Amino acid sequence: MNTPAPAKSRLVKFGEMIQRACDELTANQSELERRYAEAEQLQRTHNDLNRELDRCSEQLVIADGQFETFKSELAETKKCFLDAWGNLAVIGGPNYRQIVMLEAAIADFPRVRQHILAKVEAAKAALTDFEQEHL
Repeated sequence: MNTPAPAKSRLVKFGEMIQRACDELTANQSELERRYAEAEQLQRTHNDLNRELDRCSEQLVIADGQFETFKSELAETKKCFLDAWGNLAVIGGPNYRQIVMLEAAIADFPRVRQHILAKVEAAKAALTDFEQEHL
C-alpha cells in the first residue's frame, strides 16, 4: 500500500512539528531546572545571611549580659573584701586579682561592644543589600 506523495509530505511536516515541540519542551525544562537551581542557591545565601545576622545579634546580647554581670560581680567582690581585711582566716589578705580583671573588662567593654555592633551592622547591611538585589 503506497501513501500518496502529498499525504507523505504532510506526515513528514507533522513529524517535524512534533520534533520541534519536543525540542522546545526540553529547552524549557532545562531553563526551569536552571532557574530552580538558582532559586535554591539564592535561598541558601539568604538563609546564611540571616544566620550570620542572628549570630552577631546574639553575640551582642550575650556581651551586654556579661558586662552587667561583671559590674554586679565587681560590686559584690568589693563588698566582700571589706570583711576580708583584718580577718585572720583570710591568709595574706584579700586577693585583688579578680577586682583588677573585672575592672579591666568593664573598662574595655565600650571598645568590645563597638566591635560587635559593627559586625551586627555589617551583617544587616549584607542582608539588606542581598534582599534589594535579589528579592
